[in-house]
Amino acid sequence: MLKHPALRSLGKIWHLLDQRDRWQVLGIFLLILITSLWEAAGVGLIFPFIAVVEKPARLNQLLFWRTTPLTPTEEHQWLLLLSISLAALFIFKNLFIVVSTYIQLKFLNVKQCKFSVMLLRSYLFKPYTFHLQHNTATLIQNVANEISNVFSLYLLPLLICISELLTVFAIFTVIFLSAPLISTVVIALTVVLAYLFFRFFRNRLKQAGLQRVQYAQKVVQSINEALGGIKETKILGREQIFLETYSENLLRDKRASIFREIAFQLPRSYFETIGVILLILILVFSLLQRGTTAQILPLVSLFAAAAFRLLPSANRLMANLGNIIFTTASVDALYHDLLEARTLEPRQLPAVVRENDIFRDRLELIDVHYTYPNAPKPALCGVSLTIKRGEMVGFVGASGAGKTTLVDLILGLLEPCQGDIRVDGESIYTNLAKWQRQIGYIPQTIYLSDDTLRHNIAFGLPDAQIDEAALWRAVEAAQLAEFVDGLPAGLDTVVGERGVRLSGGQRQRVGIARALYHNPSVLIMDEATAALDNQTEAGVMDA
Repeated sequence: MLKHPALRSLGKIWHLLDQRDRWQVLGIFLLILITSLWEAAGVGLIFPFIAVVEKPARLNQLLFWRTTPLTPTEEHQWLLLLSISLAALFIFKNLFIVVSTYIQLKFLNVKQCKFSVMLLRSYLFKPYTFHLQHNTATLIQNVANEISNVFSLYLLPLLICISELLTVFAIFTVIFLSAPLISTVVIALTVVLAYLFFRFFRNRLKQAGLQRVQYAQKVVQSINEALGGIKETKILGREQIFLETYSENLLRDKRASIFREIAFQLPRSYFETIGVILLILILVFSLLQRGTTAQILPLVSLFAAAAFRLLPSANRLMANLGNIIFTTASVDALYHDLLEARTLEPRQLPAVVRENDIFRDRLELIDVHYTYPNAPKPALCGVSLTIKRGEMVGFVGASGAGKTTLVDLILGLLEPCQGDIRVDGESIYTNLAKWQRQIGYIPQTIYLSDDTLRHNIAFGLPDAQIDEAALWRAVEAAQLAEFVDGLPAGLDTVVGERGVRLSGGQRQRVGIARALYHNPSVLIMDEATAALDNQTEAGVMDA
């Protein structure tokens, strides 16, 4: 039904809005309608006002209830009153427009925050396999930038277009009622010329929008790759290569944006030229038809006032139509993710693991098979094993043998294609959150945020929820106490991005402390002590 891509994108956005959002949109539409009526009234009153100023005797026709003509003094008084009333009307009109604009912008910014949070929540709660198949740069671009583009470069321009279209229609109606013949010619020419302009840029803007989305994601990816492995970048001397890749992607991104800016700025010059030419033609045509300047002054004043208001409207209308087409690609890129996010029910982790929930007897893997999505062959086939509580078990094998896959299955990050994983006879998938809440996981590469030791150990918890006693127990068990005591700021020491201010062994001990903070019943370590000296490793294992 909606054939044009921009209209299809509008249908997608409407589908994403809930009932309350839709009612708010209808309320904003009502405000826009009232605003357009105010604009038309402001232009429409110019004609009678100029006519009365040019010939005050016309006041006698307006004041039809009077039986005697106005005296010169009374005419001056009425002119003063009409001037003040017209000025007050314009002040009230513009105040209403300011309030209406504020309401629209507030709505858009609130919804932008809502959908950005919704999208990030969706990504956070998606299965681990989703993150294996998607580049982090794309997800960051979607959450941080594309959502913003949908609201600032699609929905906001859409509201502006609706407002300007209603305003243009209302003003065209006023001038048509005042001078039908001339207005018909002017309106027809304006519509045809505007359509030709729009037609010329439409497909080019759509293609530029697709390129911008593609290369904006590559720009973020280039930065992540260049700075994420800065040590290797410097050692291997790859700075210039990463810089060239970033520069190429950025240049292509900006080329698309430059075309949008050209399409955004050009309507002003285009419609100003059209407006001046049409105004001159109206003046010439009116002189030929009516003869004297005095006779055509009110009409020309009306068209001049209409042009004064319509030229900015035409400029905004065409520029924002260009933005809508340009940003259609952003809407399409986010639609399915946002649609899934609306129906997503976030997994609720149990706040406290109850005593009867704790792993008591055994962990069993029963005929477990797993194949990664789109992989040509299985990563694991028919794995069965039993691990008793209190046992220390190591997985040994060649690279690619499936050790990490097996660990990810036990962690509940992956789900077997066949078979089951059970704890004390119960499948972990009946309540995966309960099982994962009992695990302490220490990866081979420890992720540390640019924050304090305290916040890196109690990962993700706000200050109010951090248990100091549990924190220090974890610090001591991870053999970090001596190191922390030697720091001037102690646990409030900032470790730097990815823990660059710490040694490899210190980073691993922070990761160990993080895993032990919640006092887990199961500890899973992926070569987590490889960077520790023998004495520290023995201390950690004893703890």
